[in-house]
Amino acid sequence: MNIRDEGVPQRFFVCLQLIFRKPNDPGTITDPPVVLNSEVINLLSSSDIFNLIDLIYSNLRVQIDEYEGQGSGWVIDSFKLLDINFINYRPLRGSSYIDLPDKIKNREACINVQNHDTKCFLWSILAQLHPVHVHPDRVTHYKQYENELNMSNIEFPINHGRDINKFETNNPNISINLYSYNKSFTIYPLRITDQTKPHHINLLYITNSKTQHYILIKDLPRLVCNQISNHQHKQYLCNRCLNPCYTEQSLTEHTKLCKSHRPTREFYPKKGETLKFTKIEYELPCPFFIVADMETILEPVHTVQNNPTKSSTTITNNHRPCSAAYFIKSSDPTYYEPPRIFRGSDCVTKFLDQLMIDITNLKQTLSRPLEMNLSDAEEEVFSNATQCHICKGDTTSDDILVRDHDHLTGQFRGAAHQSCNLNYRLKLKRHKIPAFFHNLSGYDAHLIMSSVNI
Repeated sequence: MNIRDEGVPQRFFVCLQLIFRKPNDPGTITDPPVVLNSEVINLLSSSDIFNLIDLIYSNLRVQIDEYEGQGSGWVIDSFKLLDINFINYRPLRGSSYIDLPDKIKNREACINVQNHDTKCFLWSILAQLHPVHVHPDRVTHYKQYENELNMSNIEFPINHGRDINKFETNNPNISINLYSYNKSFTIYPLRITDQTKPHHINLLYITNSKTQHYILIKDLPRLVCNQISNHQHKQYLCNRCLNPCYTEQSLTEHTKLCKSHRPTREFYPKKGETLKFTKIEYELPCPFFIVADMETILEPVHTVQNNPTKSSTTITNNHRPCSAAYFIKSSDPTYYEPPRIFRGSDCVTKFLDQLMIDITNLKQTLSRPLEMNLSDAEEEVFSNATQCHICKGDTTSDDILVRDHDHLTGQFRGAAHQSCNLNYRLKLKRHKIPAFFHNLSGYDAHLIMSSVNI
């Protein structure tokens, strides 16, 4: 089943069976194999597969480290089985009535239809299309219009992803924006329509521990006014990012730019808060990178003179590649490969063929991390460590410290928190070896693309 094509949400977990051995006694192994299960992961059509793989890897890596730490020197000998187990998953859907929190209700910007069924989405749409001024929260006002909307292939309760897309397709004159709020009751966009239709409707999506619910937003600027500005004059609100503009013209200019980005609401740190850098894996030195360049000679082109009365280009020379070269640089000071130099009319083709071979070899090197061999002095440094060398944070008696080492050289780097150590590594599935050219896009790329056989 292709989940991305069918849009069917799933849950899954990875079951890993491993055999551990004693480093000093290869005959001593774990029998039966050790079974480790990852946490259960939700897989949706919009999920980033690489992020899910990283999450599973980190989860299993923690369990492996804990087992090795408990087993008096156990190390992995081999992998017996890797099994992916799928579970049918039905995400929560909007249904039943939920009362609004006072902080939202007091803004008097919403109509919360008091339904006792699973059609809160439908009643909210009809409340916009058929407004009433007396008790607009009563569902009886909208019963007579229930069948005027095309709800083909849509089941109640409504899923705010797939089903709203279907609804807009079934009802081409209606577009829907969906918003929600966080714990501090700050409104943010949850879903923004691609095209605003004649009947545009804003809905609020709220949840509690039991159910989820749709509410009509009758006045979006009023709903978000307290969170965007203290400006007392009229404001023009962008529906995508909820930022205010003070003239209609500035809103038009802003919308042109805002449309090219995903709907986002910015949240700035409060006074006194400090932002901290958390992507510690980006601090790792690049293990390998490539420096390359190409040279050409100019061959004169003999041609007729163009018509001087018309605008045209006269070709005077052809750029023919005559040499290409690259050099592999590594963070490992002991690594050295001589520069690859190619000459002749086919130099670019040879350059690319050899580059692919070297890239494959480098990736294989990165996939086989060297084991760590600590000296007595390094072991003493680890034993006396009071600070994580990665995050520079002090350690406590509750922290789990591990020995961090360079996977490329095998050298001990220092003591580290277990969580820091797990994140302080390359994501090999996503890692790309960078190559640096002088004026690649303006010149060398043309030579490369001319030599690629597609």
